Amino acid sequence: MNRRLLRPMPVPKVSIGMPVWNGEPFLADAIRSLQRQTFRDYELIVYDNSSSDRTRHIVQAAARHDRRIHYVLHRKNIGAIANFNGALAGAHAPFFMWAAHDDLWEPDFVGETYRLLQSAPEAVLSFTCLDMINARAYPTESNYILGKYTVGGDAFARYRRFLDAPQLSGIACLVYGMMRTSHARRAGAFKTGKYGTWGSDLLFLLRLLSRGRFLVS
Repeated sequence: MNRRLLRPMPVPKVSIGMPVWNGEPFLADAIRSLQRQTFRDYELIVYDNSSSDRTRHIVQAAARHDRRIHYVLHRKNIGAIANFNGALAGAHAPFFMWAAHDDLWEPDFVGETYRLLQSAPEAVLSFTCLDMINARAYPTESNYILGKYTVGGDAFARYRRFLDAPQLSGIACLVYGMMRTSHARRAGAFKTGKYGTWGSDLLFLLRLLSRGRFLVS
């Protein structure tokens, strides 16, 4: 009798976690945008927070034609914070990024942010400029986040430059950058506090910044 062993899938270089709840209007475009990346060695895991629309069908249709796409369904809504944290906890790769279900990415985004971290072992997060878009994907503001910017130096210097940076509201978008998975986990992901979820993204970034520098090209 022949014995057949299941060969494990190789671990990808990048894990992309996409938390979603009722994402039908934009989800298919977001997934296609990630599928068009020139960097191919990634997994995309969609975490469905008990959606009541066609989110499940959209993801499963894409997954049938792309083995990199995986689907996780929560039978009840666990809240946005827990869903985001679950996406980070479920990452298999040494590099990780959250992906919003209503965002789009230029074809070189994943590859460029991965390259930046590869070029700077002491960095823990990388990002590029972004455009704010409307529901029709038309840009309303360009280069919204900082342009060429590096948060370097010791921890105090990194904190000061981060907090003094212009367009502070845009800095929160850095949570959608590429991160070293181990550092993101040790930074504690998102937490709720006295004011609920407000500011949890910036607090996470500050904790992550204590572990190394950020790169923005």
